[in-house]
Amino acid sequence: MLFVTLAYSLLRLDTLTHLKLSISEALKSGLSWGLYYDAVMALLAIVAVLLLTRLHRWIGVLVGGIWLTFSWCVCVANLVHIRFFESPLNWWVVREHLADFFVVQDSARSFELHSAIWLSLACLIGSLVLFMKLGTMSRQLSRPRWLFIGLSLIVLVGWRGPAWMNISENGALLGDNIVRSWLLQTTRSRLFQGASSDWVSEVQLRQRDGKGHGWLRAYSEGKIILDSRLASPELEKSHVSKPEDVLSFRRRLGLPNDGPIHVVYLFLESVRSYELEHPKIGPAIFPRIREHILRRGQTFRQAYSSSFEAGQTVRGQFSAFCSMLPNIGGAATYIAHPTLSIFCIQDYLKNLGYRQSWMNSHHSGYHNKRLFERRHGTTEFYDQEYFEAVGIEKEIGSWGLADKPFLEASLKLLEELSQDDTPVFANILTINTHHPQTVIPEGPVEQELLDFLEADEAYHGLLSRYKYTDDAVGTFLDALFESELGARTLLVMVGDHSTRHEPPLAENSVQRYEARFRVPLVFMSKFSQPAQFDAPVHQIDIAPTIAAVIGAEAETAWLGRNILKEPVGSAWVYQENGLVAYRRGSRGCYPNEAFDGLVCVDTTLGDPMFNVLPTLEERVEETVFFKGVIDELVYLIAFDRIFSSQ
Repeated sequence: MLFVTLAYSLLRLDTLTHLKLSISEALKSGLSWGLYYDAVMALLAIVAVLLLTRLHRWIGVLVGGIWLTFSWCVCVANLVHIRFFESPLNWWVVREHLADFFVVQDSARSFELHSAIWLSLACLIGSLVLFMKLGTMSRQLSRPRWLFIGLSLIVLVGWRGPAWMNISENGALLGDNIVRSWLLQTTRSRLFQGASSDWVSEVQLRQRDGKGHGWLRAYSEGKIILDSRLASPELEKSHVSKPEDVLSFRRRLGLPNDGPIHVVYLFLESVRSYELEHPKIGPAIFPRIREHILRRGQTFRQAYSSSFEAGQTVRGQFSAFCSMLPNIGGAATYIAHPTLSIFCIQDYLKNLGYRQSWMNSHHSGYHNKRLFERRHGTTEFYDQEYFEAVGIEKEIGSWGLADKPFLEASLKLLEELSQDDTPVFANILTINTHHPQTVIPEGPVEQELLDFLEADEAYHGLLSRYKYTDDAVGTFLDALFESELGARTLLVMVGDHSTRHEPPLAENSVQRYEARFRVPLVFMSKFSQPAQFDAPVHQIDIAPTIAAVIGAEAETAWLGRNILKEPVGSAWVYQENGLVAYRRGSRGCYPNEAFDGLVCVDTTLGDPMFNVLPTLEERVEETVFFKGVIDELVYLIAFDRIFSSQ
């Protein structure tokens, strides 16, 4: 049992090293319960061997060995997931993303196998040898019945005893064994695996209390409430701009005063604001994109994504298209709920006669993109197969074709689609900055900058891929705004999500957390007026802003707001390992280093991503409110009740 427990615990130690937690901080975050459940899982394997070897020695050894090897492999997979997403490998991730195994192997191989993993493997092998001896000993016992009964009771009490006595607060990150967590999730929360083991009970309790819609409506209106019943239960609202406002917005963006305009979303894969906005890194890595931003960009420098879980890209796109927070804490909506009844920007533009197109050099079926977007208005899909057919052969990395020729071909395709004067909507995604990011000759980075940043190989790879993307996107923007098409095109350039790399010059957890969720957001056209805004906004504000520029009325359940009218956008909110993080107005609150509470800062004195700001006391009512927002969000998505009329 000691060897088995040690095999688990060494992997847990590697998790602590990655999270940079001291033992005392880890104990506060549930480490002791995690070690406890590691021992319970080890005892479970031993009981299986003892019981089954009474039937046949090798049956017990085989079953025990398979169980032990399986659980160890799951713990290693959990460790890799934590290194990437800072969250445990919940069962819904495995269920919904099992097909990703063959496309994420390069990312998995990029993680260093630390000595703790090798020592854990040695303990695993030692345990398997001892299991063979244990099988022999079991058959030699003359009266094993009471021993078996006693061990079984120990396992049962160990498994559920703490919960029966209500003495444990098990955090999924450190306070449980991942295999045990999977078993609980599959048996007690089938409806929405990953939110919590008691999610269904929580939903039923909330329904009995009469708390349906309300939190999200208050959130969309910028209010803080403590009881959802005090807010309107309806999410639906009308989006329409006055003619004089439409004219004002179009003039700011350099668009024609009337008539249809083309709309292009340009998603930058894994591109975050930190490097783009940094005064030293930005000019060196993103010179061409920054030139366009300074020349014609309506730029929101403090824009947020709430996407940092498996399926990050489709989470970010869901927010940007459908003006709805992603399914925080559960499976991405595209993947688990592709037929969700929700009104997205594609639906809005389809009703206005737009030609709807999807352009990506990866596969259109990946993560249910084709299914979800066809269900919500997109009709034409141009993926890797199409672009290979038009002559693009170059690949960079393991995710699709090279961005530069892909974007050049996408622009030609846009021009073809707009030949009959039909307005065009295009969803374009770059791909070469997808993890794993390795150094490429097409993205040279000056050694002086690398030395200044003390960049390791992984961060050098990120900067190299960013530099290549800057060249690819810069060439695309040059060509677009030199063409006739550019005069009638509103382009929204936005990061789909951030990246896991720790910002090299960050001084505290607030700055690191900010970098994890901040993305570029720029509205531009050929003749748009440059302007920069520092108020926080969110990806969910994009669709309402586009609708305001176009000017047609629509009934939607959008949470976001038009940030051209007032550049103060929707609050950012996220939940990780049981802690809610948020930024609203002049306050930002984030999990502390030990993940056992929040640290709040005053954001009126500077950008929290680059500045060390004064701390503030947490407002419990705000935290409770944003927890209610997330609870209602996952409920409405899981039950397909975003529109209350259903």
